[in-house]
Amino acid sequence: MEIREPRPRTSGKRKAAIYLRISQDQTGEGLAIERQRKDCEGIALQKGWEIVDTYADTVSASKREVRRPDYERMVSDLHAGKFDAVICYDLDRLTRQPRELEDWVDLAKYRNIALVTANGEADLTNDNGRLFALIKVGVARAEVERKGARQVAALRQRAERGGVPKGVPLTGYDKDGNVIADEAKIVRRVFDLFVAGETLKGIGRILNESGVKTRRGARWDSSTITGLLRNARYCGRSTYRVREVTSDGKVRYSRHVAEAKGNWEAIVSENTFDLVQARLNDPSRKTNRAGTERKHLGASLYLCGRCGGRASRNSRAYWCPQGGHVARTGAPIDEFVLRIVEARLGLPDVLEAFSQDTGALMLETATEAQLIEARLGIVENDYDEGVIDGRRYQEASVKLREQLAKVYAKRASIVGGNALADVLSAHNPAHAFTEATLGVKRAVIDALMTVTLLPVPRGKKGFDPDTVVIEWKG
Repeated sequence: MEIREPRPRTSGKRKAAIYLRISQDQTGEGLAIERQRKDCEGIALQKGWEIVDTYADTVSASKREVRRPDYERMVSDLHAGKFDAVICYDLDRLTRQPRELEDWVDLAKYRNIALVTANGEADLTNDNGRLFALIKVGVARAEVERKGARQVAALRQRAERGGVPKGVPLTGYDKDGNVIADEAKIVRRVFDLFVAGETLKGIGRILNESGVKTRRGARWDSSTITGLLRNARYCGRSTYRVREVTSDGKVRYSRHVAEAKGNWEAIVSENTFDLVQARLNDPSRKTNRAGTERKHLGASLYLCGRCGGRASRNSRAYWCPQGGHVARTGAPIDEFVLRIVEARLGLPDVLEAFSQDTGALMLETATEAQLIEARLGIVENDYDEGVIDGRRYQEASVKLREQLAKVYAKRASIVGGNALADVLSAHNPAHAFTEATLGVKRAVIDALMTVTLLPVPRGKKGFDPDTVVIEWKG
């Protein structure tokens, strides 16, 4: 609440407002609103004050995020000079927020605003009343901090036991941690699309165009999708939130993974989740606010034939941003590249050929992953048998999972983030590529080949395939 310029009260009797709020507590001691009104009117009559308006709310006064329409209207009318006194049954009826109560004390002290309670608890027109209110502020603030600490400890204990989290359930689960089949399909689709090489914006566009809404009925955006992909609960890991104060005094919250597995069914595998985290953490991913979804097949994928830099693309052409070495009409180049890829994927030996090219690397990463998973199994067994304590288990498992994520990221780079693997495993790989999204097509092209654009001699017209150099990877 803003404390505006001091203003001395004019002579004569005060004009008063009555504020009423129905208690929402579960103790059975909630006061009926009419009783509050009667007691407050009695105070006004006793003091000879004129009642100019009555304000009443039926929501909690202890939660900052909950709006109280009549409370806000009363504060606005107070600053407008409609009255210079407020009567409530007790201070808890008015507010349970320490900061708000301090504001009322300041109003009484600096603007001569009278605030009295019908139960005789406080009268801010005198020093003793203001002292009582300030003491109550301190007690309330201490209780808020203690309550917060208790809640954090309880949530952590619940997480470490693998309990289903309290509060609003995640998309895909009900409040008891049971999987909701239709929502779980959406969650898996988001993970699968991202693993296949689709961008965050691209995933949102696909879901929105399919008519899929979020649980709250909203459209999907990059922020919502990132939050879903980052949530370790989807792979069955139990997490809890930790409050941290940075060196510059700012408060931030971070999620920690508990030692216990969650007592609910995972929607995606831990391997898939770790792979997604590795890709999200990849520093080569752009994170500008304008978005990262590509609109053109070869933007930042095709290379300049002069300097080797990555080509940019506008609505019409590919060009070299480094020095204008190349400027080529985009449509015929994209059509040519797509035909080459489709033709290669249509050959009967495609699976064997690409398996030979990548087999050694895939075998190497598979062996690495098996070794790390075996070590992780040993650590988990040692913890179950009491050989190591929780702290050592946490340190070892985190380190091994980080190593495993790097191996999965390496494997993803070999097969284009699973895009190539998905296309190759289709009944008709060429058709699967043709029907794929732009993001998947880009990932497949990046996995299969390097495309270099050569300058075209001045005056030469028409598309020349020889000016597009394709080198197969492998």
